[in-house]
Amino acid sequence: HNAPHSQVSNGQAEHSLGMKFAYNQLLCLLLILTAGCSSYHRTWKAGAQISTDDPVAGRWQGRWESNANGHTGKLRAVIRPTGDDAYVAHYWASYRKVLRFTYDQPFTVQTRETRADGKKIVAFSGKTDLGPLAGGVYTYEGRAEADDFHATYRCRWDHGTYDMRRLRPGIGATSSE
Repeated sequence: HNAPHSQVSNGQAEHSLGMKFAYNQLLCLLLILTAGCSSYHRTWKAGAQISTDDPVAGRWQGRWESNANGHTGKLRAVIRPTGDDAYVAHYWASYRKVLRFTYDQPFTVQTRETRADGKKIVAFSGKTDLGPLAGGVYTYEGRAEADDFHATYRCRWDHGTYDMRRLRPGIGATSSE
């Protein structure tokens, strides 16, 4: 007669331990995703000093949107050249005003052209692995033209767009939020 009672107690204890483990895993994931936000604030401020003569480099601000599920949020980027036709975008993104995360995406300029009106157009592409919890390997391609930046992204379980406008020196917010 005592055996079923102890089985229920053991089952309850296992469930409680499982819930604690899941909660701790979620808490760790949130800490990892948000840990870079304070260092991004410094990156954002320093990005105001990047020359905007380059058609890609500088500070950008806009939105991201998932075409798979409709999720959307704010998006900022500080884009720096790292070599001939090579750049890295330091992104800060938000989701539902609660989650904020940062990540870096290297990319390579595929083509450069200057239109008759003098506007420079740059096409780029790249890929980066953000880890299994964030969707794995992301591939992306896009264009920067004057003060407009548009890119598409795709990973194992998501795909969508980034749309941003360039912030010229002295224009736009000085903090990451």
